[in-house]
Amino acid sequence: MELKKAQRETLKKLADMGATNAASALSMMMQEPVTISVPHQDVYPLTRIYQQLEGEQEVVGIYSKLSGDMTATIMIIFKKDHAGNLVRVLLGDAVGRISAMEEMTISAIQETGNHMISAFSNALADYLGIRVIPSPPGVGVDMAGALVDYTIIELGMAGEVAYFFHTDLLIEPGALMGHLFLFMDSESMEKLIEKLDRVKR
Repeated sequence: MELKKAQRETLKKLADMGATNAASALSMMMQEPVTISVPHQDVYPLTRIYQQLEGEQEVVGIYSKLSGDMTATIMIIFKKDHAGNLVRVLLGDAVGRISAMEEMTISAIQETGNHMISAFSNALADYLGIRVIPSPPGVGVDMAGALVDYTIIELGMAGEVAYFFHTDLLIEPGALMGHLFLFMDSESMEKLIEKLDRVKR
């Protein structure tokens, strides 16, 4: 599916609002300013999405399916050592190894993801005047490409292509860097564009 320039700009604006809200939620939890990079978006074959994530890198991923009046998948990814920094800020010294994924560690990461994903989906819902319901976030530790493959299958994305939005989340001086991704299959994207066109009118 080809997107017109105006449609790309509108989708980028919408996803950027969500990412800004998610960064603000992370900033409040970390008590540090969080900046976001210039967002990147495109329409990719599903088989190519994982290539955008440096697929051989082991990461901690948080993922959720957005449902209601729109359908999408949101994923937040941190390098393992950066996820460790995040958990140590939230829990102090009472944290185990990320690789072991103790219950307390998983809970802290899920809570972070829940706040960020809720902030993202609320921004979309407010702008479009629709219901956007995030599923409880899942957490996994694996190679980035494997996590995306699993998420696409687990959350039931259909079709051969997907809209892909990506921005980086950064806390200076390099203590935490995460990546936020939003992707939709072509059917969901067409429905969202129809809603956007109605809002613009």
